[in-house]
Amino acid sequence: MVTTISTPPATTTHGRPHDDGTPKAVVAPPVRRPRLGYPLFDVDVHTSFRRADDLLPYLPERYKRRFKEAGVGDSSATFLSGAGGNRDDATAPDGSPPGTNAAFVAEQLLDPYDIEWAICTGNGILGLGTIPDADYAAALARAHNEWTINDWLPRDPRLLGALVVAQQDPLQAAAEIERVGSHPRIMEVVVSSGNTVPLGQRRYDPMYAACAALGLPFAIHPGTEGRSITTPPTSVGYPARRVEWHTNLSLNYMAHVTSFMCEGTFERHPDLRLILLEGGVSWVPPLLWRLDADWKLLRADLPHLKEPPSAYFRRHCYLSSQPIEEPDDPADMFAIWELLDAEHRVLFSSDYPHWDFDDPYAAFPRSMPTAWKRRIYRENARELFAAKLSALEAR
Repeated sequence: MVTTISTPPATTTHGRPHDDGTPKAVVAPPVRRPRLGYPLFDVDVHTSFRRADDLLPYLPERYKRRFKEAGVGDSSATFLSGAGGNRDDATAPDGSPPGTNAAFVAEQLLDPYDIEWAICTGNGILGLGTIPDADYAAALARAHNEWTINDWLPRDPRLLGALVVAQQDPLQAAAEIERVGSHPRIMEVVVSSGNTVPLGQRRYDPMYAACAALGLPFAIHPGTEGRSITTPPTSVGYPARRVEWHTNLSLNYMAHVTSFMCEGTFERHPDLRLILLEGGVSWVPPLLWRLDADWKLLRADLPHLKEPPSAYFRRHCYLSSQPIEEPDDPADMFAIWELLDAEHRVLFSSDYPHWDFDDPYAAFPRSMPTAWKRRIYRENARELFAAKLSALEAR
């Protein structure tokens, strides 16, 4: 049973003492005038447990030794390079790996950049969807969610949680969403984009029904394409180098989005919202043009769609800002963003502590319209998560 944690006072939040350098009491920073005139909302911060021992108390006995010896147990991606996975300076002074020491996350990200809320989307646990043993994957998901609520979120009042599930068993995933999703600081459900089939298929309806019932957006995050039981990372197979794999991540998102549209997922779940994390932005308008054109020509194949695919996208889908495609002329970027209604569809993300982290104050060109910036940096996320934020901020 998940321990329900009441939101602490604004000044201090108390968490279980750890030996990773995080103090028992984490004192919120002094109130100051935000640099942009308003605080920011970061929807993709990769925090994690420090070592296997952190999750062991929440795992069934039969899985404890397995996790301690083998960890998540999915096969590693082979697309490595000298860039590594994280910023060189993200290791905490006490040696805690990047994203595992809440006090240092606050020092490097939350405090200097006036982050009002940060959704912790996990890191090493995002490979759950690649594990052949669905029961083990579901147990890891439950353990990570318990750890997030009981051990991680109490360390700083600005940290919000993403509920992880293992999508290879949609019924167990739905049960986990129903079990944990009502927690006041769990804001969304997140899965990896590496998968065995496109995520719009009806086998996943139990997950989406549970999300819609609780008002939780469903988020997809890249990074596991081509690992273990997942399909190859591109439609033509495996690339040779990380730069190829990284550049082609948006191809995976195109397939998932096309599946959501053509399968009629949003007709069956009209209250569902989809967040596409870390998959780029500028590919959306050309994809929607093609989808709408094919919908007009092949409507007999899609009798369940009452509107063009683009209408569903603009009503149900959001994209995170990092990594954005940045042409030499910012005007070209703004033209594409205007076509996809980025002012209302894009959410700011820093991707901390990864190597391609976006400095919040330098993420967008200076010439971006001021109204766009405020909505992307803050208002779009606040509107998307309004119900839970209202309850949190009313305490």
